[in-house]
Amino acid sequence: MTYEVFDRRYSLIIGRPATSIVQSIPTSIARRAVSTPQLLSSTVTPFSDGSTIPRYLAATNLINNSLGNITKGVRVDYRTIPDAFIEIRDLSMKAKISYRKSGAKGGNQFSTISLDNLLEETKNSIRVNDLIFLRAGYKVDMGSSNVDYSDLPLILAAQVTKVETKRDGNSGTTTTHIICGDNVLPKKNIKISRSWPPNTSKRKVLDDMLAVAQSNFIPIGKVQEELEGFISPLKEVYPYGYSIAGNLFEEVQKVCDSVDYKFYTVLGKMYVEPKTTAKVYGTFLLEPSTLKEPIQLSSDTSSKKSGEKGGKSGITAKLFLNGRILTNMAVDIRSGNTDWWGTYPVESITHDLDFEGNTWNTTVKTVTL
Repeated sequence: MTYEVFDRRYSLIIGRPATSIVQSIPTSIARRAVSTPQLLSSTVTPFSDGSTIPRYLAATNLINNSLGNITKGVRVDYRTIPDAFIEIRDLSMKAKISYRKSGAKGGNQFSTISLDNLLEETKNSIRVNDLIFLRAGYKVDMGSSNVDYSDLPLILAAQVTKVETKRDGNSGTTTTHIICGDNVLPKKNIKISRSWPPNTSKRKVLDDMLAVAQSNFIPIGKVQEELEGFISPLKEVYPYGYSIAGNLFEEVQKVCDSVDYKFYTVLGKMYVEPKTTAKVYGTFLLEPSTLKEPIQLSSDTSSKKSGEKGGKSGITAKLFLNGRILTNMAVDIRSGNTDWWGTYPVESITHDLDFEGNTWNTTVKTVTL
């Protein structure tokens, strides 16, 4: 694939969580909203029975991807675009977005976005705890119409933790820096106090804690247990029972550490897997045309020469920006230098963006399979 690397596009959405974000939508209303497209055009959708629903809650893609059982109603999660938001597409923008599979509380991943010369009204509208979404890519990602920015890959779904504006005395440029993180409020605020009886499995304890996270609108991915050649310690039991009281994510971390597991976040969604053995949820075929620099051994960042593949070091690949590669995937190399051929689970991803500069990159670090 050849990227149109000079025809960049991005869409930055920032908005306040709506009050409806903590409510469930009755199934009957959700289904009628999906089956009646004309209802999506108004701010509040009226139905024959007098019920109403905010327009953004009636969006098909939200209902198809939300939390909760459709038979009991649909819930929104922290990845839901707010009802009231600002969207920026063409200002000078720089960003550093990082994802990794390690660290306390699921990685505590923080990213930075910088915007030049925002209008005063726009600056004042960006506040701590706002939801923030960044889509970025190229014109080729948007199809022939070149109008649907929602076709761009989503590379960030987070919450604002800090906003500061500084003025360059020499150039006169005013830059607003936005620091944001994954599921910041839930990780800080959700508490749990619970006990389990003797002989409760560790998997049961973990599932119950994740259910608390899900009830607080955090989407949960797979908990990996059944893997070929791997006997999960989650099958073990607590012979004398188990009790917890404190921050939910700290308690999840303790259970994960006790069984040599880790949990991490991919665009706001939590995954749990063994530290040493993991199943990937998709592969990305790494072709020479996607590379900005030659592949390196992760342990040898000083050399651009191809090295000997092996051990647990993995590789580092610097690509043209590609938001479709996620940390729960693997990189597959089947062309170019045969020294690198193989499948490599992704360990971390960093997106570096400078809309008006030379940087529009994705750096992928992997481990060996």
